[in-house]
Amino acid sequence: LADIIARLLELLLSRLQPKIDEMLTALNISPSETTEVEVAYRWNSPGGGTGYHPSIGFWCGQWKFQHESGYEPRSFNDTEVLKDHLRGTKKASPWISMTHIPGHMLEILKTVWGENVWDQRHKVYIIDFKKLKLLNPETTLSKDLATEITADGLKGISDHHWLAQQWIPACCIVGSLTIENFRRVLAKNNIIYKPNRERILGQDWVNSEVLSIKTWKTYLAQQPK
Repeated sequence: LADIIARLLELLLSRLQPKIDEMLTALNISPSETTEVEVAYRWNSPGGGTGYHPSIGFWCGQWKFQHESGYEPRSFNDTEVLKDHLRGTKKASPWISMTHIPGHMLEILKTVWGENVWDQRHKVYIIDFKKLKLLNPETTLSKDLATEITADGLKGISDHHWLAQQWIPACCIVGSLTIENFRRVLAKNNIIYKPNRERILGQDWVNSEVLSIKTWKTYLAQQPK
């Protein structure tokens, strides 16, 4: 059933793509409507809380686990849902996390890259953020959402942690890399994970440099199919 749904969505998106591209072109030539963020990153692993299919994209844990015994749907308007996600309790969450800072993605990956660096199932996905914002305008910074619910002190609040509601369409995903290849691309662009011994306890080390969507598209186009 998942493959049938994926195929139908693929056909639908292929027909919508010309219109999407026209809208993106208009977006790019209108300074008042552009967003500074071009690229977002998401790490996906086997058995994670978010679903993924190449023809569908990412779908939230709320969709993924809705058929499990004892599952209870939770509303976006329930502030505890967002607080749980920001605490790291993300199973059955309606949100999907991303970051636009590649250095922060390295901070996340450092906990898993030991034995998984070449594991093809562990990948970093490159997301065209402008396209995502057009198709899912509710994609919002955790910092902005947190101000609405008085969630100060939760570890997931920052100015580089983005939350998409429910779905990241496949047409927004530029490509994916293994953890090791992701590290190599960043190293070539002088973005290297270097823990700071003097950092405040519990604070992420984040190299704030970013890479353009053009850089990633060029790299991915050069890779063997």
